[in-house]
Amino acid sequence: MLADFGEYPWMVAIIKKSDTPSTQWSDKDYLNGGTLIHTSVVLTSSYGLEKIKPNEIKCRAGEWHKTAEDEDYVHQERNVRRIVIHKDYFKDSFYNAISMVFLEQPFDLNDAPHVGVACVGPTLPEPGTKCFGTGWGMSAVSGKSDILKKDDSTRYVLYGMSAFRIHEEGAPCAYVKVPAFYDWIGERMGEEGFNSSTYTYVP
Repeated sequence: MLADFGEYPWMVAIIKKSDTPSTQWSDKDYLNGGTLIHTSVVLTSSYGLEKIKPNEIKCRAGEWHKTAEDEDYVHQERNVRRIVIHKDYFKDSFYNAISMVFLEQPFDLNDAPHVGVACVGPTLPEPGTKCFGTGWGMSAVSGKSDILKKDDSTRYVLYGMSAFRIHEEGAPCAYVKVPAFYDWIGERMGEEGFNSSTYTYVP
């Protein structure tokens, strides 16, 4: 299922920098999707970031179709100042697969309805709550999607992030339980001089 333009304004693409300037990006450049929880902070999975230096990647917000150049609003890109990977991240099992990406400059939310900040759930929702996933992942087992995808639609609070997925028909996806790291997120924000007000969920 494909998302409408601007439907999920907190969705960020973490992309490898290329020697060839372009508004487009390819599958080989795409590292992870992320969630904007502060204008200067992206929350993401640790997968793919283990050996990446901050100056090798950039974050793009307001993107919808990764190869289109005629969207209603222009996407924004920011360089990365610091990558913080959970100190107990274990790649082989994807334990603690959560990271925070701190930007050199904040994203501009003024006159940018397609760029916004998401809340972070401090606890898991009630069983049976309908949740959704977003990202530029597989549109089918045979290929990847150029357009931002959605799995379903409901309230906009972050409870999980994809840690990894086996790209086979019917194969499961493993998720990071974000509320389990709520205090860790707050601690890292405090170390950088930010507070939690931008992502605090108020029902």
